[in-house]
Amino acid sequence: MALLSTLALAASLAQPCGEFSQQKTLQGLSKPLESRGHYSAGPGGLDWVTDSPFPSTLSVRKDGLYQALPGQGESRLASMDNPLVASLGRLLAAVVSGDTSSLAQDFELSQDGEKLTLKPKDPTLAKAVTEMQVQGRPAREVRLIEPGGETLISLSPGQCR
Repeated sequence: MALLSTLALAASLAQPCGEFSQQKTLQGLSKPLESRGHYSAGPGGLDWVTDSPFPSTLSVRKDGLYQALPGQGESRLASMDNPLVASLGRLLAAVVSGDTSSLAQDFELSQDGEKLTLKPKDPTLAKAVTEMQVQGRPAREVRLIEPGGETLISLSPGQCR
């Protein structure tokens, strides 16, 4: 679930730009799905740019979610009129700003050394992701535990492109 991966990444950012590698393990597949790319975050939102295996850009902004594919224009996937997207937009604002009090409204937070664990309070969100784990300060790794598998995102702060 690219959106949740993007939000997990935003939740962990200490640097506004960097690179990521992602492995998604799914039940029934012998090898994880792998992707690599870069990200940039700021007051206007978050851009999650996948370079391989297929180029694409997912942008999370205050007014909605957008996707851009090579040779095509940007298309809106969802708007903030959708209650789930609106709550994700609010969540994004909280994670990008590091507002743990706002995060605590939507997640149960627990800290163990350098590991921050977030468990969704909303049953709808909990159906998609049961737990997020952020390792390190700044974050080096984000793990999404999902009902059908898990996603591991490794982060490297870097130059903005």
